[in-house]
Amino acid sequence: MANQVAAHGFELTKALRECCETESSDKLNPLALHNFGSRWALSLEGNDHVAHLTWNDGPFHGDVTMRSPDMYQSIHGATKRAMEQIKRAHSKRYDHHKPVKGIAQAS
Repeated sequence: MANQVAAHGFELTKALRECCETESSDKLNPLALHNFGSRWALSLEGNDHVAHLTWNDGPFHGDVTMRSPDMYQSIHGATKRAMEQIKRAHSKRYDHHKPVKGIAQAS
């Protein structure tokens, strides 16, 4: 999946598109272990600016939704949450069998 950006209920500006693409390529893509892709859906709901991000990194995937009074704040918040999801998904998959310090392992 490539990086995609869509707006619902308003016209997507070049600045908003570039912000989403930059967040995906500069912050999320370096964390990816596989072929990374993202799909952004930006919308207005009342006074809230909503950024919904669906990301895919090979066998890993996730969804994040952020609401705030500012669209850029919503985009940055969604990116931050997605970064946490990606790190957590990778650690669950690859680090769950490593011995924990101080706990004896059965042989």
